[in-house]
Amino acid sequence: MRSILKFLRNTTALLVLCGALLAATAGLAMKTLQLGLEVGQLSAQVAGAAAAQAKAVSAAVARTKAKAAADQKLAVSRAVSETRAKEAVKRKKAVMSAVTRTKARARLRRLVTAVPIAGVAAAAIFERRDFAAWKEENPGRDGGDYGCEIAGVSAQVLDEVLQELPEAMRPPSDVVLASLAKVLGSFETGETCAASYSEEVALYEDGENQDAETEGTPAAYP
Repeated sequence: MRSILKFLRNTTALLVLCGALLAATAGLAMKTLQLGLEVGQLSAQVAGAAAAQAKAVSAAVARTKAKAAADQKLAVSRAVSETRAKEAVKRKKAVMSAVTRTKARARLRRLVTAVPIAGVAAAAIFERRDFAAWKEENPGRDGGDYGCEIAGVSAQVLDEVLQELPEAMRPPSDVVLASLAKVLGSFETGETCAASYSEEVALYEDGENQDAETEGTPAAYP
Protein backbone atom coordinates (compact mmCIF):
# COMPACT_ATOMS: atom_id res chain seq x y z
CA MET A 1 0.00 0.00 0.00
CA ARG A 2 2.79 2.33 0.88
CA SER A 3 4.55 1.55 -2.36
CA ILE A 4 1.43 2.35 -4.31
CA LEU A 5 1.02 5.71 -2.58
CA LYS A 6 4.69 6.48 -3.14
CA PHE A 7 4.31 5.64 -6.83
CA LEU A 8 1.26 7.83 -7.16
CA ARG A 9 3.03 10.70 -5.39
CA ASN A 10 6.05 10.45 -7.65
CA THR A 11 3.90 10.16 -10.74
CA THR A 12 1.90 13.22 -9.73
CA ALA A 13 5.09 15.18 -9.13
CA LEU A 14 6.41 14.18 -12.53
CA LEU A 15 3.14 15.16 -14.20
CA VAL A 16 3.18 18.53 -12.46
CA LEU A 17 6.81 19.06 -13.48
CA CYS A 18 6.05 18.09 -17.08
CA GLY A 19 3.07 20.46 -17.12
CA ALA A 20 5.26 23.26 -15.81
CA LEU A 21 7.88 22.53 -18.44
CA LEU A 22 5.23 22.49 -21.17
CA ALA A 23 3.81 25.80 -19.93
CA ALA A 24 7.29 27.35 -19.84
CA THR A 25 8.05 26.03 -23.33
CA ALA A 26 4.78 27.42 -24.65
CA GLY A 27 5.51 30.80 -23.05
CA LEU A 28 9.00 30.88 -24.56
CA ALA A 29 7.58 29.98 -27.95
CA MET A 30 5.02 32.77 -27.73
CA LYS A 31 7.72 35.20 -26.60
CA THR A 32 9.97 34.13 -29.48
CA LEU A 33 7.12 34.58 -31.94
CA GLN A 34 6.35 38.02 -30.51
CA LEU A 35 10.01 39.07 -30.73
CA GLY A 36 10.13 37.81 -34.32
CA LEU A 37 7.10 39.91 -35.21
CA GLU A 38 8.65 42.96 -33.56
CA VAL A 39 11.93 42.40 -35.41
CA GLY A 40 10.00 42.10 -38.67
CA GLN A 41 8.14 45.34 -37.96
CA LEU A 42 11.37 47.13 -37.08
CA SER A 43 13.03 45.80 -40.23
CA ALA A 44 10.08 47.00 -42.30
CA GLN A 45 10.26 50.43 -40.66
CA VAL A 46 14.01 50.64 -41.27
CA ALA A 47 13.54 49.60 -44.89
CA GLY A 48 10.74 52.15 -45.32
CA ALA A 49 12.86 54.90 -43.75
CA ALA A 50 15.81 53.98 -45.97
CA ALA A 51 13.59 53.97 -49.06
CA ALA A 52 12.08 57.34 -48.09
CA GLN A 53 15.54 58.79 -47.48
CA ALA A 54 16.82 57.42 -50.79
CA LYS A 55 13.78 58.87 -52.54
CA ALA A 56 14.32 62.24 -50.87
CA VAL A 57 18.01 62.21 -51.82
CA SER A 58 17.13 61.27 -55.42
CA ALA A 59 14.55 64.05 -55.57
CA ALA A 60 17.05 66.57 -54.14
CA VAL A 61 19.71 65.46 -56.63
CA ALA A 62 17.20 65.68 -59.49
CA ARG A 63 16.16 69.20 -58.40
CA THR A 64 19.80 70.25 -58.11
CA LYS A 65 20.61 68.86 -61.55
CA ALA A 66 17.52 70.48 -63.05
CA LYS A 67 18.40 73.84 -61.47
CA ALA A 68 22.02 73.54 -62.60
CA ALA A 69 20.88 72.64 -66.12
CA ALA A 70 18.45 75.56 -66.17
CA ASP A 71 21.14 77.96 -64.88
CA GLN A 72 23.62 76.64 -67.44
CA LYS A 73 21.07 76.98 -70.23
CA LEU A 74 20.25 80.52 -69.11
CA ALA A 75 23.96 81.39 -68.94
CA VAL A 76 24.54 79.93 -72.40
CA SER A 77 21.53 81.82 -73.77
CA ARG A 78 22.79 85.07 -72.27
CA ALA A 79 26.29 84.46 -73.59
CA VAL A 80 24.92 83.69 -77.06
CA SER A 81 22.70 86.78 -76.95
CA GLU A 82 25.61 88.98 -75.83
CA THR A 83 27.87 87.49 -78.50
CA ARG A 84 25.24 88.02 -81.19
CA ALA A 85 24.65 91.57 -80.00
CA LYS A 86 28.39 92.32 -80.07
CA GLU A 87 28.72 90.75 -83.52
CA ALA A 88 25.74 92.77 -84.73
CA VAL A 89 27.32 95.96 -83.39
CA LYS A 90 30.64 95.07 -85.02
CA ARG A 91 28.94 94.32 -88.33
CA LYS A 92 26.98 97.56 -88.14
CA LYS A 93 30.14 99.53 -87.37
CA ALA A 94 31.97 97.76 -90.20
CA VAL A 95 29.16 98.53 -92.64
CA MET A 96 28.96 102.15 -91.49
CA SER A 97 32.74 102.47 -91.77
CA ALA A 98 32.67 101.01 -95.29
CA VAL A 99 29.84 103.35 -96.31
CA THR A 100 31.64 106.34 -94.80
CA ARG A 101 34.87 105.49 -96.60
CA THR A 102 33.00 105.00 -99.87
CA LYS A 103 31.33 108.40 -99.49
CA ALA A 104 34.68 109.98 -98.64
CA ARG A 105 36.28 108.50 -101.75
CA ALA A 106 33.37 109.76 -103.89
CA ARG A 107 33.66 113.20 -102.29
CA LEU A 108 37.37 113.43 -103.03
CA ARG A 109 36.91 112.26 -106.63
CA ARG A 110 34.19 114.88 -107.02
CA LEU A 111 36.50 117.57 -105.71
CA VAL A 112 39.28 116.54 -108.05
CA THR A 113 36.99 116.63 -111.10
CA ALA A 114 34.43 119.33 -110.26
CA VAL A 115 36.45 122.10 -108.62
CA PRO A 116 38.89 122.69 -111.51
CA ILE A 117 35.98 122.85 -113.98
CA ALA A 118 32.96 124.30 -112.16
CA GLY A 119 34.61 125.77 -109.08
CA VAL A 120 33.95 125.47 -105.36
CA ALA A 121 30.29 126.48 -105.69
CA ALA A 122 29.42 123.38 -107.73
CA ALA A 123 31.10 121.07 -105.23
CA ALA A 124 29.38 122.92 -102.39
CA ILE A 125 25.98 122.05 -103.85
CA PHE A 126 26.72 118.34 -103.58
CA GLU A 127 28.29 118.81 -100.16
CA ARG A 128 25.23 120.68 -98.90
CA ARG A 129 23.07 117.77 -100.02
CA ASP A 130 25.36 115.28 -98.26
CA PHE A 131 25.33 117.38 -95.12
CA ALA A 132 21.52 117.53 -95.15
CA ALA A 133 21.31 113.74 -95.49
CA TRP A 134 23.87 113.32 -92.70
CA LYS A 135 21.90 115.72 -90.51
CA GLU A 136 18.75 113.62 -90.93
CA GLU A 137 20.66 110.53 -89.82
CA ASN A 138 22.33 112.39 -86.94
CA PRO A 139 19.80 114.96 -85.64
CA GLY A 140 21.66 115.50 -82.38
CA ARG A 141 24.98 116.43 -83.99
CA ASP A 142 26.20 119.63 -85.61
CA GLY A 143 28.47 120.86 -88.35
CA GLY A 144 31.55 120.47 -86.18
CA ASP A 145 30.88 116.77 -85.85
CA TYR A 146 30.31 116.56 -89.59
CA GLY A 147 33.61 118.29 -90.31
CA CYS A 148 35.52 116.05 -87.91
CA GLU A 149 33.99 112.94 -89.43
CA ILE A 150 34.78 114.04 -92.98
CA ALA A 151 38.29 115.11 -92.02
CA GLY A 152 39.25 111.84 -90.39
CA VAL A 153 37.94 109.58 -93.14
CA SER A 154 39.12 111.81 -96.00
CA ALA A 155 42.66 111.83 -94.60
CA GLN A 156 42.58 108.03 -94.50
CA VAL A 157 41.50 107.52 -98.12
CA LEU A 158 43.13 110.55 -99.76
CA ASP A 159 46.29 108.73 -100.84
CA GLU A 160 44.24 105.81 -102.20
CA VAL A 161 42.07 108.14 -104.29
CA LEU A 162 45.05 110.05 -105.66
CA GLN A 163 46.88 106.84 -106.58
CA GLU A 164 43.85 105.69 -108.59
CA LEU A 165 44.03 108.79 -110.81
CA PRO A 166 46.30 109.11 -113.83
CA GLU A 167 49.49 110.91 -112.92
CA ALA A 168 48.64 113.77 -115.28
CA MET A 169 45.32 114.37 -113.46
CA ARG A 170 46.72 113.84 -109.96
CA PRO A 171 46.64 117.12 -108.00
CA PRO A 172 48.79 117.69 -104.92
CA SER A 173 47.22 116.46 -101.71
CA ASP A 174 47.34 119.88 -100.06
CA VAL A 175 45.35 121.34 -102.97
CA VAL A 176 42.62 118.75 -102.52
CA LEU A 177 42.52 119.33 -98.76
CA ALA A 178 42.33 123.09 -99.24
CA SER A 179 39.50 122.69 -101.76
CA LEU A 180 37.49 120.57 -99.35
CA ALA A 181 38.02 123.13 -96.59
CA LYS A 182 36.68 125.85 -98.91
CA VAL A 183 33.65 123.72 -99.77
CA LEU A 184 32.86 123.15 -96.12
CA GLY A 185 33.13 126.86 -95.44
CA SER A 186 30.77 127.84 -98.26
CA PHE A 187 27.42 126.93 -96.69
CA GLU A 188 25.55 126.98 -93.37
CA THR A 189 27.52 125.70 -90.38
CA GLY A 190 30.44 125.64 -92.76
CA GLU A 191 32.63 127.70 -90.44
CA THR A 192 32.46 125.02 -87.79
CA CYS A 193 32.98 122.25 -90.35
CA ALA A 194 35.88 124.06 -91.95
CA ALA A 195 37.52 124.75 -88.58
CA SER A 196 37.26 121.12 -87.58
CA TYR A 197 38.54 120.04 -90.96
CA SER A 198 41.47 122.46 -90.86
CA GLU A 199 42.69 120.83 -87.65
CA GLU A 200 42.65 117.40 -89.32
CA VAL A 201 44.40 118.82 -92.40
CA ALA A 202 47.20 120.17 -90.20
CA LEU A 203 47.60 116.79 -88.54
CA TYR A 204 47.64 115.06 -91.94
CA GLU A 205 50.29 117.40 -93.35
CA ASP A 206 52.41 117.09 -90.19
CA GLY A 207 52.28 113.32 -90.63
CA GLU A 208 53.44 113.61 -94.24
CA ASN A 209 56.30 115.89 -93.22
CA GLN A 210 57.41 113.53 -90.48
CA ASP A 211 57.32 110.57 -92.89
CA ALA A 212 59.38 112.49 -95.41
CA GLU A 213 61.97 113.50 -92.79
CA THR A 214 62.20 109.89 -91.60
CA GLU A 215 62.93 108.70 -95.15
CA GLY A 216 65.56 111.42 -95.61
CA THR A 217 63.64 113.27 -98.34
CA PRO A 218 62.07 116.72 -98.16
CA ALA A 219 58.31 116.98 -97.59
CA ALA A 220 56.26 117.26 -100.77
CA TYR A 221 54.02 120.00 -99.38
CA PRO A 222 55.71 121.96 -96.58
